[in-house]
Amino acid sequence: MLEIMTPKKVARYLQKSLLTVYKYAGEGAICGFRIGNSWRFDKEHIDQALVTPGRVLEKNPQPAASLLP
Repeated sequence: MLEIMTPKKVARYLQKSLLTVYKYAGEGAICGFRIGNSWRFDKEHIDQALVTPGRVLEKNPQPAASLLP
């Protein structure tokens, strides 16, 4: 089923910053489309980018603060 996500939702889903989502979109690391000045993303394409070998795209497994001793 088609699920369209805003950049903010993608950032939350990937546990990345909003600026990183825009960077990925600009570089073509994630497939998105623009409606006027706004980006939109298909969740299936985001999921596919996560499993594609050689991509820099990955979910953060845990918050960085929890990595500190």
